Amino acid sequence: MIAPPSMALLESVFNHLVLPPKLPGQQDPDIEGVTHNILTRLIRACDTLGNLSGQTLNQLLILHVAEQNAAILIRRHVSDRLDTVIVEAFEASPTSEDVLAAGNALLWDFPGRAAEIPSDEFLTEAFQQSLAAFLEQASMESLERFEARSVKANFSVIEARNTTHPALITQMLMPLLEALGACASVPRLRKRVRDDVNIQNAELPWRRLPFWLVIRVATRRQLSLLLGNDTGRACYKFLICIVLAQFLDDCVGQLAPELIVTLRAKLCRRLAKLEMDKVRVGSSASAAYNEFFGSTGPLLKRVIETATVRVEAAWADFKRTITRPVPKLPSRADRQHLRLSLPNSGKYLDDLLRLRPVQRTGNLSLYLSGVGDDSVEQVQNFTDRYFKLARMESTIKEGRQSAPDMLEDCQTRCLELANSITDLFTAVGSAYDFNPEQMSIFILNLFELAPGRFAAADLIRNATPPTHPELSPGEMCELSAYPQEYFQPT
Repeated sequence: MIAPPSMALLESVFNHLVLPPKLPGQQDPDIEGVTHNILTRLIRACDTLGNLSGQTLNQLLILHVAEQNAAILIRRHVSDRLDTVIVEAFEASPTSEDVLAAGNALLWDFPGRAAEIPSDEFLTEAFQQSLAAFLEQASMESLERFEARSVKANFSVIEARNTTHPALITQMLMPLLEALGACASVPRLRKRVRDDVNIQNAELPWRRLPFWLVIRVATRRQLSLLLGNDTGRACYKFLICIVLAQFLDDCVGQLAPELIVTLRAKLCRRLAKLEMDKVRVGSSASAAYNEFFGSTGPLLKRVIETATVRVEAAWADFKRTITRPVPKLPSRADRQHLRLSLPNSGKYLDDLLRLRPVQRTGNLSLYLSGVGDDSVEQVQNFTDRYFKLARMESTIKEGRQSAPDMLEDCQTRCLELANSITDLFTAVGSAYDFNPEQMSIFILNLFELAPGRFAAADLIRNATPPTHPELSPGEMCELSAYPQEYFQPT
């Protein structure tokens, strides 16, 4: 059983297993603790998968030479009655330049180099002691010749933030082993390697744990050699799903809900890809997929459902804490709530009430005072003209009256209408020449005035003798202003 890890250790393991978008800006302080925790989780997942599916794995020796940035896989190989030992070596961590230049993931072929040694030679005590001494010293010491370098101020200096070249293992040890045996031709494994380089005010950047890549490559390689390429790939994928599922089960209630959601999404994406792979593979591998789904499905489903319930509960609690309570309004307000205390503005308002009202003298004029500026005078004349027209039009609309009954009133009314028409023509002048709408209103106003004038003229004409039948009603209206005895026959 895994001892309950601390919160910081869980977050560090989460970053290396999941590779979330937000990563630390410096190297983990407890690399050994993270490495041991991940290794223990993988062993636990192997035991779980073995108990569920009945799969057993042959022994494989995995060596991670951290100082040389290299990994060595040693396994026994028996074929055609030949008992040999195959040693494979590859780089454990890519350079920072390659990681930053990659858009998404690096395509990497494993192993980088392989050698085959006879079992008799490998089992000799002298060989094993020499190999063990070499690997021990290589794991503790680093050679400046193989360390990463950069040029600063025209001098080549060691770049501690980059990875070491694995030449001591791949270009020195492996040729020696090939000289003792032979160069081995082994099937290549192509893998998509995801990594990142993140540094923020630190001496060393954060890099994904090289040991996690080493044990994944070793596991994938061993399963492919034991079960075949398709079945071994399926077994490896389900093994990683179990690692993530057990890690998710341990993180629920420990890590932040957003991290739990990210881990759950990664696990679900892997399961969805396995469903698609099951359709694409052959019949024999499809049976293996069905077997793995049947054996591991209940475990994975239980873990995902448990994580979902816990996340939803945490989200509900969070919404409940941030929701502002709205109390119910009482049916009737308390009497003391109907009075305003006004501790700050009360005195000011009382002083305003005690002030005597200011009496204004004179009437305010809406017209501008006389200003000597010509532009202001032109504007004032312009506005006065159109205000006058507006008043005249309003007077015409409001002054609609029927023709009077008395002759004297008709004469007066006729003259008033004639003067109004003349004044309207004079006031309008050329003001409406380029405005059809206003010109139409002007014509309508004339129609309002003209019928009244002609009606009054008709009354006058009917009331007077027809001594001048050749005169028009308008002329008769003008003549009606004179005494009637002037028009009597002599």
